[in-house]
Amino acid sequence: MGEVAAFLEAPWGVADRRVEGYSIDSRSLAANQLFFAIRGPRFDGHQFVGQALERGAAGAVVAEAFYARAPVDWRPALLAVADTLRALQTLAREVRRKWSKRLIAVTGSTGKSTTKEMIAAILSRRLCVLRSPGNLNNDFGLPLALLGLEPEHEVAVMELAMSAPGEIARLARLAEPQVGVVTNVAPAHLQFFDSVDAIALAKRELIDYLATTGACRTPNWRADFTLPLPGRHNVENALAAIAVSSVFDILPEDIRPALAEFQNLHQRSEILTLPGEVTVINDCYNSNPLAMERMLETLAAWPGARRRIVVAGEMLELGSTSPELHRAVGRKCAQSGADWVIAVQGDARFIMEGAVEGGVTPSRARFFPDATSAAEFCPSLIEPGDVILVKGSRGVHLETVMEMLKRQETGVRCQEPESKLENRNSKIEA
Repeated sequence: MGEVAAFLEAPWGVADRRVEGYSIDSRSLAANQLFFAIRGPRFDGHQFVGQALERGAAGAVVAEAFYARAPVDWRPALLAVADTLRALQTLAREVRRKWSKRLIAVTGSTGKSTTKEMIAAILSRRLCVLRSPGNLNNDFGLPLALLGLEPEHEVAVMELAMSAPGEIARLARLAEPQVGVVTNVAPAHLQFFDSVDAIALAKRELIDYLATTGACRTPNWRADFTLPLPGRHNVENALAAIAVSSVFDILPEDIRPALAEFQNLHQRSEILTLPGEVTVINDCYNSNPLAMERMLETLAAWPGARRRIVVAGEMLELGSTSPELHRAVGRKCAQSGADWVIAVQGDARFIMEGAVEGGVTPSRARFFPDATSAAEFCPSLIEPGDVILVKGSRGVHLETVMEMLKRQETGVRCQEPESKLENRNSKIEA
């Protein structure tokens, strides 16, 4: 704690304590972790300082005003600072600089998490890698990911997310990457941007940060790879990962098994098989128009499908363009040969309208106001041989549909990467 206090220039005059991790969530905090009381959009972490201390926290970083009125018996465990979020970021930056090795930053409108995981999987064949866990990719999450750096790590792979101009620049200054990846630019978060061009400029902030130290790099060899994930978009993600691996002189003999054995994060291109040879493509972690279009192309190309069913949740944060972008997705559903279109929540009603406009039979295009009502309907729809795509924004909670499908059809099994999926694998030539 004394070293942390010195970094943060916070008063600390009691016996030192060992810090074994960092947390901003008192519910998941482990013993001897340092709790940062962050004021977020929904909760103020200062409300949970007492709970954190009861759970065995090494201490808590709190605002000076809170420290002044805190119970006297708490104060020996508190570090008082002007701004707790700035303190978290400051400590993370100091840890990153002290570690001082190469860091890769990945951003993009779609595919950034998958690309980050692919990069880490490839580099892990030769190096000790720290990857940002889950979606720790914003002002709160990235510092926590950086605080996981240890001397044994030889390289780090961090994901950078944004919903407004300036965020990527701020995160890049925090992470100080030497290698950057922008997977793509697409209509996403248009509620906060005037155009896709404005999104591109915001993503470019990573390139601008690297301008004085970075360089474009492509492999100078040719090789074939097999990826156990469906879709052209995953091939693009893998190509980005291969390009990054070339910076670290990783050769095809290590890249090939890393990609062949790759297992993606939960709810991203996750393939499940239900009894009756019903296939579910669980991609419900998040969505935007480009991501939805790519998954519909994947569904259209799926071999042996008796029927193709789309469960499409609302795509959030699209601003005034939302109705037309949802209609376009509906028309794409029709072009992709969807036999049923189940639209879920809010502006997804325009997906239903677009699907009918595109030629889907009106009685087979349905809108449900929430995931719970959609989940109650979907199991009755399933027939042997169906292929079902489930995809929507995080706020739609389409995992509810997934859970109902599993509950109705016992014996669900996850498709393992090593399974024989030759006709579903993606071939890559790099």
